[in-house]
Amino acid sequence: KLGQLYPEQTILEYMPRIWGKIGAQVINIIFIINFFLISVNIVRGPSGNIRSMYMETPILYTMILFSLLVCFTLSRGLETFVKTNNFLTVLTVVSTIVILAAIYPDLQLVRVLPIMENGLLPVLNGVYTSLGIVINTALLVGIVLPYVNDQKKALKSIVMGFSCAAIFHAIVSLSFVAFFNVEFLEQNVIYPLYNMMRYIYVSEFIFGFEVILMIVWVASTFFLYTGAFLPTLYGLFTVFKLKEFSYLITPYAAMVIALTTLLPNPVYNIKLYLMLNQTISCGLGLIVILSFVIALVKKKLPNQTEEAQKVKGA
Repeated sequence: KLGQLYPEQTILEYMPRIWGKIGAQVINIIFIINFFLISVNIVRGPSGNIRSMYMETPILYTMILFSLLVCFTLSRGLETFVKTNNFLTVLTVVSTIVILAAIYPDLQLVRVLPIMENGLLPVLNGVYTSLGIVINTALLVGIVLPYVNDQKKALKSIVMGFSCAAIFHAIVSLSFVAFFNVEFLEQNVIYPLYNMMRYIYVSEFIFGFEVILMIVWVASTFFLYTGAFLPTLYGLFTVFKLKEFSYLITPYAAMVIALTTLLPNPVYNIKLYLMLNQTISCGLGLIVILSFVIALVKKKLPNQTEEAQKVKGA
């Protein structure tokens, strides 16, 4: 709704019209920091996951490979970025469906029950933890949407995509619980999907489904990394009023890789994830809501002034 008030500008470009130059600069800098730290979090997480499967492969090599792929894609433009992520999204969904089909005989839905035995509060706490993901996705839409020709059709596709992603994520999460159980997940399992792969045997001789998991990890990491990479570049482009941002791609990727070395183990990365989602990202979401209210007020005030002048003249 906020973007529809300024359809030809990105969320960073119309902030000065709402908050003024100084306020917009502060908000845009927070925006850049948020997505920069998200990039660090995304690169460090799956790279560590892959290291757990291939112990002799240095984690730095994996992070460099991810970064090179993202740099090449973004340097080719927004169309390449969108088409590549469309393909990888389909690949991720299909691979996950294959995994769920393989573990279906071992799922026991009785482990999911009872539902909400501890009330609604734990559910709301979990929603709050993940709320930053939704907010950051909406912010990415605010960057990309002005470059889309048919914005109404794009918005319908975005809503449909959000809905399908939520349903798909719920099914996968329920599968984790039905395969293990809540108590086992809380105490022993950090990466449930990886742990499930180790138990899959088809006809007692087909195994090694971890390869499919690698496809899921690589594809989802690429999607998430580009989704965090692009807003940061646009943020730097807007704040510093650059003519183009293509020459920022490689230095930015190098900075992300350098900062990941400060996260020596997955525990620090999880803490960074929680901190981002519960503080900075949610704070930006609140700013967007306030921006929408202020923008509506500013849009209505000129109309009221004009009507008052007409009545006075009459």
